[in-house]
Formats: sequence, C-alpha cells, structure tokens
Amino acid sequence: VHQNSELRSLHRKYWDAYDPTLISECLFAIANIFSMLKLVNIFTINPHLGPLQISLGRMLNDILKFLFVVVLVICSFACGFNQLYWFYAYQRNKYCQDNKFYFGITGTDLDKYSYCVTRGRTFSNLFEITQSLYWSAYGLIDLSNTDLEYEHSFTEFIGNGRLFNGLVDLSSFDNVESLLSLSFSHLAP
Repeated sequence: VHQNSELRSLHRKYWDAYDPTLISECLFAIANIFSMLKLVNIFTINPHLGPLQISLGRMLNDILKFLFVVVLVICSFACGFNQLYWFYAYQRNKYCQDNKFYFGITGTDLDKYSYCVTRGRTFSNLFEITQSLYWSAYGLIDLSNTDLEYEHSFTEFIGNGRLFNGLVDLSSFDNVESLLSLSFSHLAP
C-alpha cells in the first residue's frame, strides 16, 4: 500500500477532529481517571475517611436530585435564550460566512475574530448556550458577549443572564445545603 509522505507528516493541528489517534488519547485519559478513582475503595479502611465515604454514598440520591434541578434550570434558560438570540446568531453567522474571515489575529483581525468567533459562539446554538449558562453560574462568561449589534436594549437586558444567575443562586445552590443537611440528619444517630 502506497501512502502519501505528506499525509504521514501532517502537523497535529491539521488532523481531523475524529482522528483515531486523538480518540485513543481521549479514551486513555478517561481510563487513567477511572483507574485512579478505583483507589477510593482503599479509603473505606481508613477510620477518618471511611465514614465520610459511607455518608457521601448514602447522600448520593439527594445529590442526584439537586443535579436534576440544576440541569432542568439550565435547559429551560437555554431554550429561552436560544429563542431570544436566534436572529442575532443567524445574522452574525451570515455576516462572517459572507465575508469569509480568515484570521491571523493581528491588528484589526483581532476585532473581527472577537466578533465572529469569541462573541459569536456564546449564543449561537443550543449547545453553546448551555455551556455559556453553565460557566456563567461561576462568573466566567463576560457580559459583553450579550451585547448586540443592534440597538435592542431590552433584549440585551433580558439576555445578559442576571435573572439566570439570581435564580441559580437562590433556588439551586442554597437548596443543596438544606438537602445535604437533611440527608445527614437521617444518617446521624
């Protein structure tokens, strides 16, 4: 079998996203994580960590209930923001596709890159919106990502995520403490 010598020496950044080498590296990383997590079984012997592990195992049901509520809140807001931003994401995508921007990230290309890639991805589809909402709960999304090209200030106000962050803080993260303390009271003698 003759193989093209250029393809054999293709730089890693040009590989296909589903290249078998990349997939095998990801699976190997996951296997390493699980092999290290197997060491948790040794902790049950320890007099200090053993009871903690047992009580966490019994609280797992309440933790899963909490995660279900958080996922439900994130998905509902993601659907709402998708409905709110679909037009703007479509216009931004169309503008960037029509102008076929290729970026070297120098000078004015940095602004175009920010417009088409960085800011444009935040609310472009349901998956990106879900990721943005998850990271905004930790304060890692810049509010300038919700700025629009048009003078639609009410849309920007609704979309900047303050309502989402407030709801996540009040209903989810405060309730996890009460859930876990209730579970602990059931476990305590």
